[in-house]
Amino acid sequence: MDAQDKLQLLRAIEEAEPSNRRHANAIAWGSVVLAAALMALLIGLSSRQLIEIRKQVDAKQRELDGQVEALAAKQREIQELENVRQAKNAQVLALQGILNTLPDLQRSALVDRALTQRPETARVVPRIYLQVVDPTDRTFGNAIRRALEDASYLVLGLQVVPQATGLRVTDVRFYRKVEEPEAERILAVLKAAGEGNARINYLRGFEDSPKVRPNHFEVWLAKRTAPPP
Repeated sequence: MDAQDKLQLLRAIEEAEPSNRRHANAIAWGSVVLAAALMALLIGLSSRQLIEIRKQVDAKQRELDGQVEALAAKQREIQELENVRQAKNAQVLALQGILNTLPDLQRSALVDRALTQRPETARVVPRIYLQVVDPTDRTFGNAIRRALEDASYLVLGLQVVPQATGLRVTDVRFYRKVEEPEAERILAVLKAAGEGNARINYLRGFEDSPKVRPNHFEVWLAKRTAPPP
């Protein structure tokens, strides 16, 4: 290539350089615009996802708030029931204190008369009629009686029934199936007081009997086994 050809090539390159520079700039700006568009798209998608997540969080928070309020309402209900139970127990203890000053027969007659006049009371106050089959077990029977009274049960005296000497297991007798849980609680008191040989005994056939009021329970203490010498 001679000098003239080199000169012409150099001029051609110089003439093409501005065009190449403009083309490069166009490509660069196009890349910037495309990157900005992609960024805007990503930001838009992220914003929508964040809004959806926020909605889900808010819904869960409302659900949690509802559960907390329901729990608080249940706790208030439980506390109200506990207050009623304590008030009832206090009334039973006060009544028991009065009745304990009376002979057994007079006590039973008084309670029977009160329940006849106000039958609705029988539905809220469990009453226990306590029997022993051996006169020598009276001391133990009185200990059981005190345990039942301490558990806020109304115990209507202690009666000796020698005709039932064949009783081998202490009975907690009840007459309505719905009262079985209360019979179980009475049984638990007996066991805690030292009478482990005991059971509950549902006497069928008295569900609607006018002869047996609601919350009527009988504890028949079997003859105590004499301790070894």
